[in-house]
Parts: sequence; C-alpha cells; structure tokens
Amino acid sequence: MEMHVIRTLDWELNSASPLFFLERYQRILNIDQEHKDATAFEAGTLAREIIRKCLKRIIYLKFSAAEIAAAAILHSMRLLDLPKVDVGLIPRKTIRDARHRRT
Repeated sequence: MEMHVIRTLDWELNSASPLFFLERYQRILNIDQEHKDATAFEAGTLAREIIRKCLKRIIYLKFSAAEIAAAAILHSMRLLDLPKVDVGLIPRKTIRDARHRRT
C-alpha cells in the first residue's frame, strides 16, 4: 500500500549519506570550488577519505550522516592548517548531538 502511494505521488526515496552533507558543509564553509582551488580539493579529498574510513567501522553507526560529515570536514581543515571557521555555520543540533553521543 505504501509503495503504491509513493509511486502515485512520484516520490523519490533516498537516504542522505555523509557525502551529501559533506557537499553542503563545503558550500557553507566556502571550500566547495575543488576544481579551482587546490586547498579546497585537498580538504574535500581528505574529508571523503575520513568518511570512507568511518563507514567501515561499526563504532560510527551511532552517529548520524550529518555528524560524520561535519566531523570529517572540520578535522580535514584542522589537519591541513586551514583557518579556523565559525562552527556556528554548521547546525548546532549536529554538533550538540555528536558531543552527547561521544560518551
């Protein structure tokens, strides 16, 4: 029945992966021009690698896709010594939830 409604309404069901949120956070932090900016390319590549490694470990299942992406991009920026960003640009709920789940 549910599938009939979904097909009738022509909805597409997609799960949001960390890569979806990574692209969003890169735009927010102005490091989304990977094809033009070598620093943005390095940060994006490193963040994607961090995400791939996280997705292979069961311990990270308790974190949402948004939390993994936020941690990956912020950590990659830190490793590359990029200027500190205002964490307020990333939704507070994402950061608060990640801190709460750490324990």
